[in-house]
Amino acid sequence: MAQTIAEIEDRSVISPMMQKYLETKEQYKDCILFYRLGDFYEMFFEDALVAARELEITLTGKDCGLPERAPMAGIPHHAAEVYAEKLIEKGYKVAICEQLEDPKEAKGIVKRGVIRILTPGTIVESNLLEEKKNRKQKRMHLHPFYLALLIINLHIILENSTLFGSLKPSINNA
Repeated sequence: MAQTIAEIEDRSVISPMMQKYLETKEQYKDCILFYRLGDFYEMFFEDALVAARELEITLTGKDCGLPERAPMAGIPHHAAEVYAEKLIEKGYKVAICEQLEDPKEAKGIVKRGVIRILTPGTIVESNLLEEKKNRKQKRMHLHPFYLALLIINLHIILENSTLFGSLKPSINNA
């Protein structure tokens, strides 16, 4: 069984559905991808191995055109929140990839797209939040442009605020 996406030598032999999965996964490498297939969210390759271990669910395989079956683990769509929360509590990010059209009306492969990325700092559903649990981001990435805006705004606040007046450097012209 090919355990990782990197082990796939020739992607042209892979089924069209799995090619779409790999295209989506390429955009969300740092997330466990919950990929909607019918009534289940499926995970493949590395994600399936992690999910099976962390969620204590069955690891199976899927024929996808490779000589060996791709590792696969799945969860019922109606239980996705519970499983996502367990992964988030263990430090993983989860990307939810949904079917964007009715499979009965789709011509060919059903269009799918990531509709949400769940991290400890992005959960807002009250049923997933524990009241007394502090949800701090473990790390923060700030684009240089936004960092510059933050610094400029902070400077303006300090310059124009009487509350922070004592923080301004004093210039002695004596």
